[in-house]
Amino acid sequence: MTGPAPATTQLLTTESIRELVRSECLRASNRFGPAFFDQHVLPVAAYGRQLAAALDADAQVVELAAYLHDLSAVRDLACVPTHHLESARISSEILRERGWPERVVDAVCGCIRSHSAPVAPGHGTLEEVCVSNADVMAHLARPAYWFFYLHGVRGLDLDEGLAWWQVRAERAWSGLIEDARMVVAAEHAAVLRFLQAAGPAR
Repeated sequence: MTGPAPATTQLLTTESIRELVRSECLRASNRFGPAFFDQHVLPVAAYGRQLAAALDADAQVVELAAYLHDLSAVRDLACVPTHHLESARISSEILRERGWPERVVDAVCGCIRSHSAPVAPGHGTLEEVCVSNADVMAHLARPAYWFFYLHGVRGLDLDEGLAWWQVRAERAWSGLIEDARMVVAAEHAAVLRFLQAAGPAR
């Protein structure tokens, strides 16, 4: 009787997934640029772990989802509008191929599908709360990278870029849990000062 080779311990590590995503980010085809891994993926993972500790969530699920949450957009920028769904599909394939338990795969994919706006406690799993909040936190914490993305990659004009920031500084911020707000309060204040100095988007 033949079947898939048993998964090795080496494959069932968050480090192996982190390195897979890092290698994808370093490809010349990644329109986000090689800095995306250090400027967004790693901060989401770091903030996610911090929130997982505060909320007693599954840190492994949170970290895996943080590494994989934007993978479809890294592979194809055209996926951005539906990248939460495409990244969940791709991540399911990657994790299953490597032998991760179904409960982990399902939990990770749930985090990825819901990461595009902050999930409030009681409206998703604790892990979904952590990843979705960490994504916004990482935007606020790395504004220089997102200026590059908005204007250098997407080619938005000034007002379009300001509108993108207003969504994160106002609507997304209002959806963050208190633990997340406390961690990035200074970064949020800096974005607000920038928006005030730039004037309202037209």
